[in-house]
Amino acid sequence: MSRIGTRVAGALVAVGAVLAAVVGVGTPASAHNNGGATPLIQAYTLTPAGNTWSANIQIVDSDLGTPVRGAKVYALDGTNKTQLAAGSIPGSYQGTVTGVRPGAQTVGVHVQSEPGNDPVNAFTKTWDVTLAAGQPTSVVAGGGGGGGSHIGMILGVAGAVVLLALLYGLFTVRRRTAVPAGRK
Repeated sequence: MSRIGTRVAGALVAVGAVLAAVVGVGTPASAHNNGGATPLIQAYTLTPAGNTWSANIQIVDSDLGTPVRGAKVYALDGTNKTQLAAGSIPGSYQGTVTGVRPGAQTVGVHVQSEPGNDPVNAFTKTWDVTLAAGQPTSVVAGGGGGGGSHIGMILGVAGAVVLLALLYGLFTVRRRTAVPAGRK
């Protein structure tokens, strides 16, 4: 194989290795973060319903942005823990919370794996809110609830840098031609 053919083959192997590493980042939730999805509370609303409040929560995986489905989700209010039911929208959970009243409250969410479903890393978070009688309250609106990892982007950029360095080395480094010992 010629030098150019060897360089091209080496470059193709390098490109394939980097692509395999980057594509591996987009694996299912079970392949990251200690084997489970890391919950991010996308939205959490409490709406008055007579003497109780209706909790509506949207949960996504903080790494992939996909809805967290099939988890056990609890609304926390004071000392009460109410399990919420999965809603009709993927990643949504709903239920009636009886332990909150108008005024200053501490409310929260607890998420854990449900046996037989995709694994979820246990997650608990609380917020201090002030509930007004007869008015819905957004505890978390549009993407709050904690930060996520950007591992996919980080590995993708690192892979691209490594690939560029390899390609630069393959195509710019020149081999020296051997010169017989007797000639100068």
